[in-house]
Amino acid sequence: MNQTNHDFELYMLLQHTVFNHKLSHKFDKYNNKAIELHNDCDDPKQLKKALNCFFKALELTLKNKYVRSVVMHNLGIFYYSHFAHLPGGHAENLHKSIHYFKQAQASNERKQFPDKYASTLTQHAVAWRRAATEPLWPDSPEYCYQKAEELNKKAIKLIKGAVPIEIECSNLAIIYLNLSTVLLDVNRKEESCEAAALSFKSYKHSYNLNPEYQRNSRPEIEQILGVVFSRLNYFGSDSHDYQNICSEILEFGSKNGLEPLMMMGINPLVDIANPASEIEVLYRNAQQNNTNENRKIIRIKIKNLMEKRYSAETDQSCDRITCLIQQAGSGLARLFIADDQPLEAFTVLEHMSAMRFTEGLGTRWYVPSNKFAFALLKVQQQLGAWYYGLNENALMCEQIPACEVRGYLTELYNKVKCIHKASEHQTNIVGIDNERYLNTIGEAVKSDKPIVFLKNKAIEFLDDINKIEPSLCYLDPDWDRDRKKLNAIRKDDFKRVFEQYPDLTLIKIDIENNYSNMLIIVSSKKGHEIITHGYTVDVPSEIISIIGDFSYSHELGDLRKWALDFIDWKSILPLQCKRVGLLPSFHASHIPWAATGKQDELLLNLVEEVVWLPSLMVLYNQVIFFENKQENHNLIGGNTQFTELSHLNVSNQDEILERSQITSVIRKSKVISYYGHCEHNPPELPMLLLKNLSVSPFELHNEIRGSERVEFWACQSGSNIPLKYLSSPVNEAFGMDMKMLEFGAETAIGTLWAVPELVTAHIKCYYDLLVRQGVKASKALIQAQRWWINVGANVELKLIKEIGLTSYLKRLGHNNAAHSAIDALMGPVLSKQFTVHNELKDIEQSFKHPSAWAGLRFCGLPENKGVYISKDKMALEHDDKIELQQMIKRLKLTSGFM
Repeated sequence: MNQTNHDFELYMLLQHTVFNHKLSHKFDKYNNKAIELHNDCDDPKQLKKALNCFFKALELTLKNKYVRSVVMHNLGIFYYSHFAHLPGGHAENLHKSIHYFKQAQASNERKQFPDKYASTLTQHAVAWRRAATEPLWPDSPEYCYQKAEELNKKAIKLIKGAVPIEIECSNLAIIYLNLSTVLLDVNRKEESCEAAALSFKSYKHSYNLNPEYQRNSRPEIEQILGVVFSRLNYFGSDSHDYQNICSEILEFGSKNGLEPLMMMGINPLVDIANPASEIEVLYRNAQQNNTNENRKIIRIKIKNLMEKRYSAETDQSCDRITCLIQQAGSGLARLFIADDQPLEAFTVLEHMSAMRFTEGLGTRWYVPSNKFAFALLKVQQQLGAWYYGLNENALMCEQIPACEVRGYLTELYNKVKCIHKASEHQTNIVGIDNERYLNTIGEAVKSDKPIVFLKNKAIEFLDDINKIEPSLCYLDPDWDRDRKKLNAIRKDDFKRVFEQYPDLTLIKIDIENNYSNMLIIVSSKKGHEIITHGYTVDVPSEIISIIGDFSYSHELGDLRKWALDFIDWKSILPLQCKRVGLLPSFHASHIPWAATGKQDELLLNLVEEVVWLPSLMVLYNQVIFFENKQENHNLIGGNTQFTELSHLNVSNQDEILERSQITSVIRKSKVISYYGHCEHNPPELPMLLLKNLSVSPFELHNEIRGSERVEFWACQSGSNIPLKYLSSPVNEAFGMDMKMLEFGAETAIGTLWAVPELVTAHIKCYYDLLVRQGVKASKALIQAQRWWINVGANVELKLIKEIGLTSYLKRLGHNNAAHSAIDALMGPVLSKQFTVHNELKDIEQSFKHPSAWAGLRFCGLPENKGVYISKDKMALEHDDKIELQQMIKRLKLTSGFM
């Protein structure tokens, strides 16, 4: 036996001896089972079993600290391998992975074996690399990649010369491959190729020294050979040396049973450990062989992601998972279209859209008839709001420097205090302590570990939420059964819709980042049949960005690039189609669909009614409300320039001066029309800008329920901008107008971007006239927009030509023809194009350009009326309140909200 083999066997014997010292015979059973369960698996139930086995194995390591470090290492791998599959958010799971790797690294017993310690360092690096692509991770991607590179280089330095050569080379093969991947991520391709080449050379050297050891080690031979070959073959194609290594890999692989075609087929640009790439691979596989079996694989993936979504601690984490659900669903829908199953495709897309919207509005569709359950549900909902609030603010604190956390929480405390003061008039049904949330934030400010404090308090609220649930189900089993209808959208739901609205045509528009074209699915009723067709349409790549940028930043750019003629509606719409209900995805929600179409065949010229719908569910569910609203109010925000014109056809006007006024008026109003200013500067909430104050839509959520219509004739009141900090592009119904529907209004009007006041005032004036004449509001809006571009704008241009711009503006009640007037006339962006020399042409362009008129949209279907229930029916008498409090006491809730 030579010295090398002797050293190797002694080293392995020492590891074996240390590993088995005082170790229970049951350890291998649980540890091996855990590894077996989680290898090549993404089933949440199986992963939960694996985690339980890991923890049982951990309990058996109290007398052996080295083995304890082994389990910590394995848990680290477990959490980063399945960060996208395990319950909870991606970032939370990566935090756990890094936590366990740090625990393993801290073990002195592990440090006595440099190969094991180096293995932990490089696996720890993998977790940091994963964190770099996670938007909710508190550190920057640059920092994460730097950390991953440092850990890998530390592992290389540590292991060289510290262990027998075959073990050293075997470990270096893995470490260099991990380092190569990090370097490739940061676009250091030459260095990445160098590391990849060293990975193969290390692997081959170890194999030549001790083939048996290398065959039994991880990762499998194809992992290293396949990835290194694909990387060098693609990124090192210009290098003679790298191409020689590729030839060597093919020869070496063939001798060891690897198919050359397998290695050649690996995509060097796809990282299947990335959740989005994993879904892309599933879709591409199914696309090549579009069978029920392959589509079922994607369905299972969606089901697992749906289950994971429910366990997310914050809306932000939830939305990250929802993006993956949408990606998978969008691919599945395209597969169904290719297989001539368009209704199935429509159902899939709708099932994965507006999930948070329907969860919110569902509490207004399905209300317990048992008054105790009704009151207890309000308690649970309040706890739910506090739970998400605490977790979301903990997430926010993780994103800012530690020295700023207390300042942030102090500012939050003061904001919440103001909100509580403003809502003092609201009735408290069961004596819930509304100060509890405020006091918790105050306590966090004083805590040594404020983020941990917030998360722990959130867990207390979650525990109480779960304790309340069985009582709700027991008190009102019918309500519990009915609310489960929100869990899915099925093909039968389309039948319900078309039975109620047989003349409605539904159009689903899906634009998803991971797919190159737009999917349009059109469904309507013909006789007793539902007819559905699917179409794929190429959208100009820049149009979504141009209009999206305009919605966010008001930067209009080149007017000629608003190319909205990419769709031929005449070939898509059914014959005799007069009513259209649009169901657009997130990216599709930037586009003013009424203004799209071929020349002279715009959608608004082909149909009589265009409504935007947040979800198919709003068409077959009714809002239950408790205020019998009868009044109509026209609210003037103030600081507007064409108020006189905008209110020519309304009978009354209310100028709002105080916050209490607006909530009081809205509480009584059947129809509310607001004419004024609004702005949405993300990540802040959209705000109505009244004369002396600003009002957030969330301040209106208790007052809106049961309103027939809420009109916002104001800039950005329907902008497709997410309402969350660290938001994701999820297919939710964004905009203040859609928020009104979620709060329980039947319909709403809003604007997709900042609109010029004069054009808006003219359209509103004509709209009001039509409504006063008895035209349905949804028809009146599209009719007013059509009138403006075909008739109204020409009439106003003729008048400007006859009497001049200054006189024209004075005639409308505006006394200043300076730059501010031009802004109001043309919009602050279009006014940049204004020149005195070409005055009339500029004005015509600004009047008729889609940015001036097409941003107005109508949300909801007017015929879908809510159901009024007297609040006396749900009121608790004195004895009832005592009984409810006793009921709550028996639940032994611990969050201290009473």
